[in-house]
Amino acid sequence: MARVAGNKLGVTNHHAKNALNVGGGVIGGAIAGACVGGPIGALAGAGVGVVNWGVGEAISAPARTTKGPNDNWCYCEIGSLESSRTQLCFGTYNSSDTMYWKTYWNEYKKQNSNWVMSAGQPQDGPFQLCIWVGTTVIKHLDVVYYRDRIRVMKKRGTYYVVHCKGQFHPEKESGTTVHYRK
Repeated sequence: MARVAGNKLGVTNHHAKNALNVGGGVIGGAIAGACVGGPIGALAGAGVGVVNWGVGEAISAPARTTKGPNDNWCYCEIGSLESSRTQLCFGTYNSSDTMYWKTYWNEYKKQNSNWVMSAGQPQDGPFQLCIWVGTTVIKHLDVVYYRDRIRVMKKRGTYYVVHCKGQFHPEKESGTTVHYRK
């Protein structure tokens, strides 16, 4: 119910969606527990709601990392990083992943590299892509589609991420380019 409410309200941040889902479990459990056992029942019901959410996430996390079809990838590129020793990590997640416990695919690459990645999604489905240097997130892209192009470069100590949106992006987003700085 909380996920549906979040979608209706336009919530796009995955951490906010998680908070809504946990909150929905806690509130639902507390109401059910209060009907049965008063204040103590409400507390117990809220605990059951949190445990229920956690078990559901633990069960569904491995399911989000199963192998998908071929030809469902985005293009990834790294340009100049100012140092040949700098290594970036690109990791993909299923579009419904909100906990980020396990990436679907990781690639560790240095400057002047290119490759393809996906998250096991259908060809017309989105996935998420995160880019790190060490343990620092450069950019987390919530919506990436098949045939998108992601390019990272570094100039004067600043990372630049360019996301060229391909033909599978819905409606007006197809063919657009978004630039990010970190």
